[in-house]
Amino acid sequence: MAKKIQISVDELRRLYLDECLTPAAIAKRVGWSEGGIRLMLRRAKIPTRNISQATRIRLNASAEDLKRWYVDERLSAVEIGRRLNCSDATVRRRLREHGVEIRSDADTPLTYHRSDFEGDEYFKAYLIGFRRGDLRATFGKQGGKSQTVRVEMSSTKEEQLELFRELFKDSGHIWEGKVRKSGRQDLVCNLNLTFDFLLPKQDRVEKWIFENDGFMAAFVAGYVDAEGTFSFNKGDPQFSVDSYDRGILWASYKWFERNDKTLSTTCQAQT
Repeated sequence: MAKKIQISVDELRRLYLDECLTPAAIAKRVGWSEGGIRLMLRRAKIPTRNISQATRIRLNASAEDLKRWYVDERLSAVEIGRRLNCSDATVRRRLREHGVEIRSDADTPLTYHRSDFEGDEYFKAYLIGFRRGDLRATFGKQGGKSQTVRVEMSSTKEEQLELFRELFKDSGHIWEGKVRKSGRQDLVCNLNLTFDFLLPKQDRVEKWIFENDGFMAAFVAGYVDAEGTFSFNKGDPQFSVDSYDRGILWASYKWFERNDKTLSTTCQAQT
């Protein structure tokens, strides 16, 4: 944890009014929380900026600069936002105000490199099983026109988060949210369209997977990694999958049955 630095009212006034730093930026510099800085601003009776004023300060750039960066140098709104310490949405809004046409997702230079999916059918089946369990997958910001498949996970278990990192670290940049008080952390990775097989969220197993024992084993492994629980019950080891995906559970049961696996199974229909 960063050391908390004492800050005087005069210093706070200088940072906020003269340097035009945001409360969040000041908090990061001195090791405080943003809420603590806002409280100190109120107690010191330092007039705070409204949303319009704050936006214009964050976007301290001329129309010519914005057009040059976005049109001539072809920087992305995200890259310009980083340069100006503001959000990419703010950059796009100001570009529209200046009559600049916003590029489509396909024409926007990528901020981070993305690699094509190069795994075999076994790894593909594993990822599909993992997605059907504990992974959210959607198109990027432009929906069906997007060139991005966005995968994300939220968990309190470090092992689960580390698995996400291992699965996607070579395919795209992984954004990691701050760990909340509950211990939960969000991870997001933007992939290219070679990962579009992750988009469908359905309560069934594809035929090409179900009919091949090897592919089905990989699918079940991914699904169990997402939804399975290993524990002890009165000293006895226990494995369970608590899920409403009745179609997937039934297909998995039939696969075990087909291969004459010996299981002690309790089936509970959940409605």
